[in-house]
Amino acid sequence: MFQIIFLAAAAVLTAVDQILKQIVVHHIALGQEIPIIGHFLVLTHSTNDGVVWGLFSGVRWITLGLTTVMVILFLYVMLTRRFGGSKLFNIGGTLVVAGGVGNLIDRFISGRVVDYIYVKIINFPVFNFADCCVVIGAFLVLVFFFFFYSDQKHQKLRSDEKESDGHA
Repeated sequence: MFQIIFLAAAAVLTAVDQILKQIVVHHIALGQEIPIIGHFLVLTHSTNDGVVWGLFSGVRWITLGLTTVMVILFLYVMLTRRFGGSKLFNIGGTLVVAGGVGNLIDRFISGRVVDYIYVKIINFPVFNFADCCVVIGAFLVLVFFFFFYSDQKHQKLRSDEKESDGHA
């Protein structure tokens, strides 16, 4: 049941990402800046064919491949409940999947990701909602592994699940 909830949440977050990108594409000219909070936070319309900070720019197959592998890996781990169905891991994984799929859609359609959030005061690279999902999700997954994950505990959970399913 939880898998369906997390998949539905990922679908909703992906839809939000795509809607925000379409609003930007249709209402903000490429390069235009609209101040949101003075010179601190600006909405803009930018595109990026690489990943963070333009890394792998111009090498579409790497960005498509890395993102696809990441999404498939997280989906597999979440759907097979590899970590005892940890809610923290699944929430983080849901965010990573949603952000990854949101950016994959852009890469498949146009070869570029639409970015629009610009923290101008520190000249931080322009990013989007999907990027926020990936970063927050990755952070939650790291918190899970560093502070809550115990390999022995999860091995026992997996063996108990197999016994209760009659696979012992």
